Amino acid sequence: AFPVVGVDPDAPLKQEARFGVERPGDRPEECGLGHCGVDVVAARGTPVVAVEDAVVVRIVRDPLRRSGRYVRLRHDDGRFTSYMHLDDINDDIAVGVELEAGSPVGTLGRTGIRDSVPHLHFALEEVDQDGNLRFIDPTLELEDAYRSQRFRRRSGS
Repeated sequence: AFPVVGVDPDAPLKQEARFGVERPGDRPEECGLGHCGVDVVAARGTPVVAVEDAVVVRIVRDPLRRSGRYVRLRHDDGRFTSYMHLDDINDDIAVGVELEAGSPVGTLGRTGIRDSVPHLHFALEEVDQDGNLRFIDPTLELEDAYRSQRFRRRSGS
């Protein structure tokens, strides 16, 4: 599933929202110049859904944190996705809850954001050969998901 319901297909492709574009502060090396995800711009309150079957592993409901309200999911293939800057998180979301692909997570918003339009910061992480979590660019998988409405692991990622 694509993480934002009914979004413009070009939303995740805007240059300033791409993985690896410049962001201030100390960032992981794999994130290029700093942005460790893709920003999907849509109207505040737009539904956000799980991209694949998953288990909820973290929830932050504090709107003032840098990432705002967010949910982190662990998927069957060992990868993690994070859904940040949510205005609301669904009441039935709790650590340990199992979600199916397309299950509601919350609504797109601007919590934790100072100078940006409402958007979902979507991040994808996988475990490398040394057992460390690393951010990876989710752009191609998001494009595939938008076209097919399925989020699939791309070979070689």
